[in-house]
Amino acid sequence: MENIINADYQVVQERTLPVIISEIKTIEAQVYKTAIDGAAEIGARLLEAKEQVGHGNWIAWCEENLNYTPRQAQNFIKIHENYRDENSPYANTKMSSHLSISKALALLQVPEDEVEEFEKEHDIENMTVKKLESEIKEWKNRAASLDAYLEDVKEAHAKLQAQKEEKEAELAEKNEIISHLDDELELMKEKQDDPEKIALLEKQIAEEQAAAEKAKEDLRREQEAKEQAIQEAIAEKKEALRKDVEEAQAEKIKATEAAVAERIKAVEESKQVLEEKLAETQKKLALSNNADITAVKIKMDMIQKTFMEVDIAIENIGLEDKEQERKLRDATKQVLQSLIDRL
Repeated sequence: MENIINADYQVVQERTLPVIISEIKTIEAQVYKTAIDGAAEIGARLLEAKEQVGHGNWIAWCEENLNYTPRQAQNFIKIHENYRDENSPYANTKMSSHLSISKALALLQVPEDEVEEFEKEHDIENMTVKKLESEIKEWKNRAASLDAYLEDVKEAHAKLQAQKEEKEAELAEKNEIISHLDDELELMKEKQDDPEKIALLEKQIAEEQAAAEKAKEDLRREQEAKEQAIQEAIAEKKEALRKDVEEAQAEKIKATEAAVAERIKAVEESKQVLEEKLAETQKKLALSNNADITAVKIKMDMIQKTFMEVDIAIENIGLEDKEQERKLRDATKQVLQSLIDRL
């Protein structure tokens, strides 16, 4: 970056567009922090006043004394409760001191236990409020889809547990039968009953015990298989949601790249037209040795260069903030039109 030396021989940074953008970003961060702090302080005092005003008088009091709507008052209180509580995940996010009030309120739509993960996956600082709200909506839709699926899983678990309890009841019944048979066998042995009957009863008990053990093992394996199937289904659902997110992001990137390519093409075409017109003007000016005409030629070169720099800078801004790009283009058109009107 080039610097300029002023009349007092001091080095002054050249006022290029990147320098101006950097300064605006710095001022924005300071303004946002002050705004959040101020909103939180207002929220604290509103809570204090609410306790004194009394039940049923709060809305009227806010409107009459502060000209606040109920929603405005509640928003100030939300900022205080969520961004000034050191235990709040919203206050602990890295971006909390760089958020506008609108972004801070929008972020409250993300559940507390998900806000840190949301922050890691999104460039909140460089998003517009509209873009942030759109991303939060998509996030909540995915979460709702997963919640609905997990609710189905919960129901499947409940059925599995019911089946398990039913099987265990059957096993308990079998064990009770075996216990009765054992008692009967002991009694027969004490009475020295017919050995053949005793042998048959012992065989029956052994078969019942073997069947009970087999049923117990079958139940264990069945439960493990069903539980594994449920966990695999959950993993598949999460993976499908992750792929959906990646595909959506890829589509957005693709659309952005296409828009950038289209814009570059338009800029190049515009540049070519300007260069052709400038070349024609320079050709005409070259026929004259007039000093004023030479000065016009130099300034025309500067105008073209500056215009291209402004156009590219606005285009770069538009990659992150379309609304800001539109405002800057409108302002630039007004300036250029006013210059044209003077010619």
